[in-house]
Amino acid sequence: MMIHKTQETFFPVPAFLLFRSVGIDISDQTIRYAELAYKKKQLTVARHGMVALSPGIITGGIIHDQEKVIEVLRTFARKEGISRVRVSLPEEQVYTFRLHLPVIAHTDIMDTIALQLEEHVPIKATETVFDYAVLAYHNDAVDVQVTAVSKEIIDSYITVFTRAEMTPIAFEVETQSIARAVVKEGDSGAVMIVDFGETRTSISVVLDGVVLFGTTIDMGGDLITASIEKAFSIPFAEAEKIKREQGLLHTDTSSESFQIILNSTSVLRDEISKNYLYWNTYTDDKGRPRPLIKEIILCGGNANLIGLPEYLSASLHVSARLADPWANINTLDSYIPPIEHNDSLGYACALGLALADFEYD
Repeated sequence: MMIHKTQETFFPVPAFLLFRSVGIDISDQTIRYAELAYKKKQLTVARHGMVALSPGIITGGIIHDQEKVIEVLRTFARKEGISRVRVSLPEEQVYTFRLHLPVIAHTDIMDTIALQLEEHVPIKATETVFDYAVLAYHNDAVDVQVTAVSKEIIDSYITVFTRAEMTPIAFEVETQSIARAVVKEGDSGAVMIVDFGETRTSISVVLDGVVLFGTTIDMGGDLITASIEKAFSIPFAEAEKIKREQGLLHTDTSSESFQIILNSTSVLRDEISKNYLYWNTYTDDKGRPRPLIKEIILCGGNANLIGLPEYLSASLHVSARLADPWANINTLDSYIPPIEHNDSLGYACALGLALADFEYD
């Protein structure tokens, strides 16, 4: 897990001693990696890439075939000379919750959280790995955000990476990595991030740079493609092309495909709406509301569906836009990244992981 913020703030690693790492984002279908480095005093992409995974090797973030994952990882690690890595953990395998604790020494916070762990996580404390971030200090209390995951899941990831000859220096929830990349540093408002992937979509809310809420639904862009494939009895690849070219544009010649895409996309909209309303209408035990979500940021390999931001903005009455994965990396005024914009939406997690090396430069 990541070192919690209190320790990183008080004991930052000097930049000249810090060996840079490669961010690796593992999903059920692909592995994406990215590394950042300074060039002419500006942060740039040193290397990046994507490797496809065969169906069933990983599902829902659970590794079912370690040998095949090791083979894939070892192949591109040797080819690219990758050794130190920061790795994403799938949101659906991670538990997050908030605790209001009395003011105690930082050294005692971990022990205090451990005693309350089983009240919030359906795993025995002895079988759980957890970390925390300090959200706020009060006169007599401190608010912390706790992230917990099964030790079995962590062990499986450590095993495949070490056997693939890479050293994982940190594991981080993918939604937090994405937030680091796409939420502009210093932005203190509440933002909803929708990571629209091939087979699933993660919905999270970020406040003051910390992910406070997250959920994953089993609906991705492949569901839209499959609906087109079935309706027109065409190959999946051809259906995918129609989805990419048509999107949510309604023309006289595309009314049938438009309706299919719209019907499938409405499932995603309904899930976003449900979580948007849940966040915005919640009050704590003292009746205090949360800060309202000010915008929705879209990322992931399917976020570039034509017309999606406009559709969500009109349906939910809140601004929705495509993410800028370079928001905290480079202004792009004098640098053109080697990743095209549409592709960069799928690299947000890997870029966010790589960016962690530079947070305290």
